Amino acid sequence: MSLPVVMMVAEKPSICNSIASSLAGGLEHCRSRGKTPPVHEFEGTFLGHRCLYRVTSVTGHVFSTDFPKEYQDWESTAPADLFDAPIQSIPTRGSIVSILKNEGRGVDSLVLWLDCDREGENICFEVMRCVKPVMAQRHGQQIYRAKFSAVNREDIVRAMKSLGVPNKLESDAVDARQELDLKVGVAFSRFQTLFFQGALMLLLFFCSFFCVFCVLLFFCSFFFLFHSFLLTLSAFESMCFFYFYFLIYTYIIRTIR
Repeated sequence: MSLPVVMMVAEKPSICNSIASSLAGGLEHCRSRGKTPPVHEFEGTFLGHRCLYRVTSVTGHVFSTDFPKEYQDWESTAPADLFDAPIQSIPTRGSIVSILKNEGRGVDSLVLWLDCDREGENICFEVMRCVKPVMAQRHGQQIYRAKFSAVNREDIVRAMKSLGVPNKLESDAVDARQELDLKVGVAFSRFQTLFFQGALMLLLFFCSFFCVFCVLLFFCSFFFLFHSFLLTLSAFESMCFFYFYFLIYTYIIRTIR
């Protein structure tokens, strides 16, 4: 008769290695495979019964939140409409979801070793979302939450003796915060971008108009000053002036060429 399988999931590979090493008496006593994340298997005792431990990890959040495809178009969706838009969960890494489902298929129990904060509780339920549908269905409690403050052997063994359950309320608080961050952040970013795009075009129009007006004013002023200057010259002085101007103009053209 095969031993019942107890799957343990940590938040990162280093904690996964520490848990396996502490409970197995060293990683050399484990059958290990994979690297990111690793998977360690060894025999031990769980709640007074012999079992096969399978220890692996995730790499932070398993899922992230985003808007559906129909709300991605900035032109067809007003920023205010995003507050009533639905959101969807997207795997941060598809390989992690596949590993959790493959390694969790048919296991009898699940022990969650995520960080002991709200984010950790939220990741617990993300892991459960992947593993729970493929677990073997048994009577009684099958999912446990380990509470620990360090990853040394003493704290890990102590946590194994005081297993609890994941806190759904803390996980829901993180889901609410993520939805608020997404909707407020994206709506404000879109509103700000669209607003300043219109303001920038208006500013460029006025700047261009001002520049053209200044250049036109300069040439008009120069023309009237030049005309007034010519009126003060005699016929001979005017002829000398235009001849001198022609020589300068010819010299400049030859230099450019």
